[in-house]
Amino acid sequence: MITGGAGFVGANLVKYFLKRNFQVHVLVKKETNLWRLRDILRDINIYLLDLQNLKKLKNVCSKINPNYIFHLAAYGSYPSQTDIGEIVNTNILGTVNLLEATRDIPYQCFINTGSSSEYGFKDKPMQESDILEPISFYGVSKATSTLICQVFARQFKKPVITFRLFSVYGPYEEATRLIPTAIKAALTGGILNLTKGNVSRDFICVQDVISAYVKAMSKKYLTGEIFNIGSGIQHTNLEVVGVVQRCSKNRLKFKIGLYKRRPWDTSFWVANISKAKSELSWQPKYSLAEGLKRTYSWFEQNFKLYQK
Repeated sequence: MITGGAGFVGANLVKYFLKRNFQVHVLVKKETNLWRLRDILRDINIYLLDLQNLKKLKNVCSKINPNYIFHLAAYGSYPSQTDIGEIVNTNILGTVNLLEATRDIPYQCFINTGSSSEYGFKDKPMQESDILEPISFYGVSKATSTLICQVFARQFKKPVITFRLFSVYGPYEEATRLIPTAIKAALTGGILNLTKGNVSRDFICVQDVISAYVKAMSKKYLTGEIFNIGSGIQHTNLEVVGVVQRCSKNRLKFKIGLYKRRPWDTSFWVANISKAKSELSWQPKYSLAEGLKRTYSWFEQNFKLYQK
């Protein structure tokens, strides 16, 4: 069972399991755009409901009786999503309701999807034990839901864990993000505007993120644990654009300084992934160059999905 299965990471997870003949149940809001799932709608079970509706959620979860739960539904990660009430309702209340609605189900694994935004600015690679100092309402809400999941797991002895995702990229990523914007500019002859300075992030290929979810499915002793899911290497936006430029055979044109710096932009943002490596037996497979090469090729073949 996957909440937020029509989103970027969620849709990739849905497609992964469907290809391996799992019975996939996807929970989405009624108004959700299902463009990422349009080619597989006949093959999956879609439930239109709001996680804030606990009664309906309980009924649906009881009907599905899932073995594995992947919670990716969220609001507030995009600059256009600024409604504080909706951030709280979706990320905190929605998570609480999902935990409550499935409490009596003997599932094997419940993975809550958190965010590196929970940490706030740090001057060393972020560890799961770091003090949380989020700098956005979204970060606060994700930190809250992570801690609720941790207490819930330990108090009720449920196999609930949290993945703090860093900057995921790959097929079906939201069009407004850096990498899709850069690829679109390369494919259409547009100009990409960048911020000044060395804004950096820990970019990780979505296929590596999916492999982390899969690895965790068999780890039943991790109740309440939190894991960073990143590459463990940070790259500046300019480095990322440079790789996209090479993938495009120098078709990408860009200008530095014409994109306004945002409050959360920083020159240091990278995960310490030693815990995920040791306890999940997981590590990223794709370098930035290889991951972006695959991503660029996918966008070339599926660009019509992004044309309106």
